[in-house]
Amino acid sequence: MTEGPAEWRRAQRADQAEIDHFVCTEPEKPRRSRATNWQAEHPRLWEYNAQQMVRSLRVPARGHMETWVMVDADGVAGVCSWAKLNEPGLVHLDVAAVAMRHREARSGLGYDMIRHALGEIEAWCIESGALQMYVECEIFKHNGCSLRLMRRFGMQFVEEAPTGAQTWALRFPLASPDD
Repeated sequence: MTEGPAEWRRAQRADQAEIDHFVCTEPEKPRRSRATNWQAEHPRLWEYNAQQMVRSLRVPARGHMETWVMVDADGVAGVCSWAKLNEPGLVHLDVAAVAMRHREARSGLGYDMIRHALGEIEAWCIESGALQMYVECEIFKHNGCSLRLMRRFGMQFVEEAPTGAQTWALRFPLASPDD
């Protein structure tokens, strides 16, 4: 892992190859065997699913989607993508993933990435005239690292689906231009 700060920027076409091969879980691929009826078996399936979501992204993002990356000297170190929903101020955080080289070192890159993402989302909300910012995301109930991270940013638990996916949300008022 490269020491030093990572650059936060909008994902570019040149990042596509690294995004297509992004690794944020170990093992990189799930096992499939006759014993599991050829179903994917992974010790942290939620990490593998996040990795597949990252790999499915196409950059540069278009329309209501935003995809940003943290880049260090070794390449793409983190990926964050969100959707701007129909109403100003409403955002769904689709995926936030940190490369294995940073996760193993506990470099704080995940914190930096979410801090930057929320800053970009807040700027868009203000620009769009929203009076409040509402960001929601789904986190698998066993994903302790992401749950702790989102709590640090003030996200609140909303509900849990039968699949174990939990919805978390952050809502806060924005300063109006008249303030």
